[in-house]
Amino acid sequence: MTVSKDELRTTYAGCAPPPTSAGKIAERLRRRPEYRVAKTIFMMPSPLLFQARINCLLDGKVLVMPSPALKLGFYRVKPFAIPFPDLAYGTSLKGITLFGKKLRPKQMQNSDIDLALTGCMAIDQKGRRLGEGTGFFDLSMGLLATLGGVNDKTAVGCVAGAEQMSEVDLPCDPWDVGVDFLLFQDQELNFERNEPLPAVDWQVLAKKQIRKIEPLWHLYCELLPVAVDDSKVVQQEKKNTSPWAKSTGSKN
Repeated sequence: MTVSKDELRTTYAGCAPPPTSAGKIAERLRRRPEYRVAKTIFMMPSPLLFQARINCLLDGKVLVMPSPALKLGFYRVKPFAIPFPDLAYGTSLKGITLFGKKLRPKQMQNSDIDLALTGCMAIDQKGRRLGEGTGFFDLSMGLLATLGGVNDKTAVGCVAGAEQMSEVDLPCDPWDVGVDFLLFQDQELNFERNEPLPAVDWQVLAKKQIRKIEPLWHLYCELLPVAVDDSKVVQQEKKNTSPWAKSTGSKN
C-alpha cells in the first residue's frame, strides 16, 4: 500500500535534530568540494542551515535566500555586507529582507547559483526528500530554473538527522527536486541525481497562489498567452496589474 506524503509527515514529525547540530553540519559542509568552489549559494531558512548561512558570508560567498512565504521573491547578500554582530539575525528569514537586496527578474537570471541547500522532514536512499508540505523549496528551484538562475550544473544538498533517513522509497512528484548529497552532523551521503531541475509546473499552481508571489506573477504575465492557458480578459488584467511591470527593465 502506498503511503501518502501527509501520512509520512506525521510519521517523521519531531524527528529533526536540534538546532545545536547546525555548527557541526556547517563545518562538514565547508569541506565539501561543491561548497569550496561555489561563489553564490542559495539556502533555505532551515534551522540546521543557521551556521552555514553565516559561514557563507564569512567565507566570501554570495548568499541568496527566499523572502517569507516567497511573496517578495529572493534576496541577495554579498560577503561582509552585514555587520558581524548582526549576522545571526541578518541571515534569518526576517532579517534577510532588511539586510539583503531584493532581486529583480533580470538579476535572478544572472544570479548564477552554484549550490542550493535545504532541509527536509525525511529523505530516502535515492536522494528524494520529503518537505514540510509548503512546497517553497521546490517552487523556489522551479522559479529559478525557469529564469535561468540555476541549471543542471547547480549542485543540490540537504541537511538532516539520522532519524530522518527513510529505508523505503519516498513518493515523488514531477516537481520535486532531488539532491546530490546529504549531510548529517557526523556523516554524509552522495547520490546520483540524473533528473534535470524541474521548471515551474503551472498546471499545479492555483491562480491565487501565483498572484501572491511577485516573481511568479511576473513570469506568469511574461509567458501569457504562449505557455499558460487563460482567458483574454484575465490576460489583459494581468498585463495591466503585474506588480513588476515597471521594474523589469531596471538595471539595478
